[in-house]
Amino acid sequence: GLKPWLDDILTVGLCDSQERLVCLDLRKISPEVWRGWLRSPVRKVTHGEFEQLWSVGKFDQGMVSWIWDTQIAQKMIDETGPTDLKTLALKYTDLGDYARDIRSKVGNEGWGDVDVNEIAKYNCADALATFALYQLQRRSLEDAGAFLSPATDAMSWHGGIAKRGGGGKGMGTGEDADGDGSDPFDDG
Repeated sequence: GLKPWLDDILTVGLCDSQERLVCLDLRKISPEVWRGWLRSPVRKVTHGEFEQLWSVGKFDQGMVSWIWDTQIAQKMIDETGPTDLKTLALKYTDLGDYARDIRSKVGNEGWGDVDVNEIAKYNCADALATFALYQLQRRSLEDAGAFLSPATDAMSWHGGIAKRGGGGKGMGTGEDADGDGSDPFDDG
């Protein structure tokens, strides 16, 4: 696989809360513009730590407002099941095996053999799959009562799901848990 601290990333797929997709050609965007986006208060959802490692390794800037990791959330939902994005997308979304086409185009030189427009389509599918999983996981964890009240509340573990141990306000309640004036789970 790609090594975030070593490999050049040509494109990045982004998906917003209305499932609009855009793919950015990083060869045509200045590093300072990308650093600005990483520092912005726009909420970011990723699958695993790749994006964070890559952002720090290539741009010396971590992501601000990183609110969800679909890989970690999947482990909370199913401790023993798969956590890789392609398997989860195939199982829980209607995107199908979108990675099959790109896999057939990766040659001996790795991703260097693949047309940048094909990579862009693949990146956008990854972004859409990640956002779809975020929505499903968030609902699943909310339904399980997994969002904790303030840290001072007692909590118990049952089946790998953290359950609220007391009343209060916080993440998943519609309250402004981080004091920035917004609900961290508002998709609109």
